[in-house]
Amino acid sequence: MTVELAPEQEAIIKRSIAAGSFNSAEEVLGAAFQLLEEEELRREFRRERLRREVDLADELAADGKVRAFSADEMIQRVRTRLGKSGAPRSPAASK
Repeated sequence: MTVELAPEQEAIIKRSIAAGSFNSAEEVLGAAFQLLEEEELRREFRRERLRREVDLADELAADGKVRAFSADEMIQRVRTRLGKSGAPRSPAASK
């Protein structure tokens, strides 16, 4: 298989080899493909976890174990959790 790389991609490969991180373009591309595969696995894991959470929420709703709330209530709950700064509170701050 022959693949044409963009100039920016070639530059990344050359820099990686020049820095001593890799010995060849094949090694650079092998590492890149490994990272791509790992990212795809993480993405699939997140999708599956989200599906399970949605299924659980559907079950809870069907059992009447959830209640409706307004957008204003949700915004207030998020603000309370994050604190006034908008940043998540540290565990020590919530004790």
